[in-house]
Amino acid sequence: MSIKILEFLIPLIPLIGWYFIGDSIYYYNNSDFKIARNLVSAIHALTVIFFYQMQFSTLYLFYISRGYYIIDSLYELIQMKKNNSIKLYQLGILLHHALTIIGLNYLVNDLTSHHIYRTYFLAEVSNLPVYLIRYLLHTNINSSNNNKYIIKGLTIIEFAAYIYFRLILCVPIIISVFKDQNAPNLLRLMSLAMYSISGMWTYKLFKQVIN
Repeated sequence: MSIKILEFLIPLIPLIGWYFIGDSIYYYNNSDFKIARNLVSAIHALTVIFFYQMQFSTLYLFYISRGYYIIDSLYELIQMKKNNSIKLYQLGILLHHALTIIGLNYLVNDLTSHHIYRTYFLAEVSNLPVYLIRYLLHTNINSSNNNKYIIKGLTIIEFAAYIYFRLILCVPIIISVFKDQNAPNLLRLMSLAMYSISGMWTYKLFKQVIN
């Protein structure tokens, strides 16, 4: 097999893989698009966490994650077309995904990967509670008061996780990016942009907690 064919197939395999996973979950859950998308996102988050804990090569994670964010962006566009509307939150998701896809290139750069890998890990750890919340809300398991308290508790946990993992632990990483002479200016700007998005999402969680 020639090198050119391999260069074509390697980025394509994760795309096909995520599509197959999402499609399988979709039909297994009675064609429920939201549940399928939520479970695919959860699988991706756990994959990132596993890769970081095992300190696997960032090159493999780069292709896996880029494929996921491309597929999830398509899911978001499909949802927007289906609803025939564009919400600010959806635009935020697309912006987040676009920045992440660009930022993933620094994951395979020897000079910047140490900044990105840990930040990526922290972000995905903070996301874990949201997948269970979305599942409970969408499947109407929150119909009883007890389950409503469970969802409220999970929302508080998610809010605390965002504050700790994203807004606190990521600050030293951002500072190190600005101090690193080898870090490109685009990475510095993107780190501030992603931190700002995290701040906005944290504020949204805060409003859910107090309501």
